[in-house]
Amino acid sequence: MTIDNYYELFEIDPGADEDAIRASIRAARKRWRQLTGSPDKERARLAEQRMEELEAAETTLLDAAARTTYDAELTTQLSTPAAAPQVPQTTDWGERAKAYYLAGDVRNAYTAAKKATDVDAENTLGWLVYVWAATDLTRYDDADFASAELVERLPQLDTSHELRGGVLDAMGRYREAEIAFRKAVALTPSNAYYQGRAAWAVLDQGRVDDAVAEAWKLVERFPGEEYPAKVLRAAAESLREKGRPQQALQLAWRLLQSRPVDDETMLQAVLAIEAIEKSVNVEIALTEAWRLLEAYRENPRAQQVVRYAILSLRERNRDADALVHARALLAWLPHDQDVKKVFALCRISDAESNMAQTGHGTHIILNKAQASYYAAALAEIDGLDVTDPGVRRSAATMREYLGRQTATKFRLSVGKVFLAILALILFFIGIATIGGGGIIWILIAGLLGWAFYALTLKKQYRINYTQASPAVRRLGLQR
Repeated sequence: MTIDNYYELFEIDPGADEDAIRASIRAARKRWRQLTGSPDKERARLAEQRMEELEAAETTLLDAAARTTYDAELTTQLSTPAAAPQVPQTTDWGERAKAYYLAGDVRNAYTAAKKATDVDAENTLGWLVYVWAATDLTRYDDADFASAELVERLPQLDTSHELRGGVLDAMGRYREAEIAFRKAVALTPSNAYYQGRAAWAVLDQGRVDDAVAEAWKLVERFPGEEYPAKVLRAAAESLREKGRPQQALQLAWRLLQSRPVDDETMLQAVLAIEAIEKSVNVEIALTEAWRLLEAYRENPRAQQVVRYAILSLRERNRDADALVHARALLAWLPHDQDVKKVFALCRISDAESNMAQTGHGTHIILNKAQASYYAAALAEIDGLDVTDPGVRRSAATMREYLGRQTATKFRLSVGKVFLAILALILFFIGIATIGGGGIIWILIAGLLGWAFYALTLKKQYRINYTQASPAVRRLGLQR
């Protein structure tokens, strides 16, 4: 089975580290995402294919084990002589270049396109494929030259200016790209894609508010078109990256009102809420997360962000607040295992927060109170049938403590009864023989009583939890 060469497809150095891979994938994703709405069906199809390949590349190359396996398979594939590519049967180099390109053989398409333009400088199809192939291969100097030549020869063709704009955008020359896209718009005002690319070029210049305003006008003008929404989602992402997560969330909310089942917009809303939690305020994030869930109760992403915000409270050691929200979420979604897990984690943390710490790495359990907290927590957790292994391990440890606590209390109770009887016997013997040294029996009875109670209290208050640190226990649950 042939596998895609992600390193070649997305210009990634085979020795690149995780950060370099992320940067390459992010740049490629932006470029191909912009092309998914292209009116050129073949380019749009290729863009959709590249987006799928990008997802696979990200999953594979950012996982150490998966990447090792992939690299081994790719090495084997590259060491095997490849079958000679099938050459399209035509004498026109432009047609041959296009056929190569549509077959996915971009490198031969590039070579054939250069040949076409060398043989005949007026071969517009050759220049067209030259631009496509050079851009896909990130040979931007060649793409810049070819797109300029195409515009020179076909200035009245909207595609010429759109391709020119795409090349300039990929090169980071965003102002020039905007101008090129607006020329395409002037030639075909009814094309929402061209106008969307112009707005995106405005966004790339850092003029986020201008881009948003222009994109909303496009949404109103082309209500059935998807591309203006792509620009708005990109604007939400840009706002978040610029440290404006609340404005990003407002933009996502507005877009969701017009497209309530749009998963990509929902993702932008969730990411904005998570950014608010990190950079602004966890209470605001939690409020917005609940608001999102109330509006889209069945949406998995909306459920996920509420869980995230609740666990953020727990990580800040605000166990009581986290438990209140976890209980409310469980009431909403009583059968969801992820919600049960969050509730169990918060319930355990709340019970543990009543533990009194003394000294370095040690805990004294105030056993009567702590046992009641643990017993109540276990009763609720056991009733949920949580399947998460971390929760089960923690509950088992708590249950072990309760068992030891119960056994100790029983032994101490029996001892107290025995002591009481013995002390009473010695006391009455002392009273009966008060004139013949009975006072000694009374003193022995008192001394035994004092010693036993001192020992039992010490024993009772030093039944330690199996692990010393709550932080260690919580870390264990997250593994």
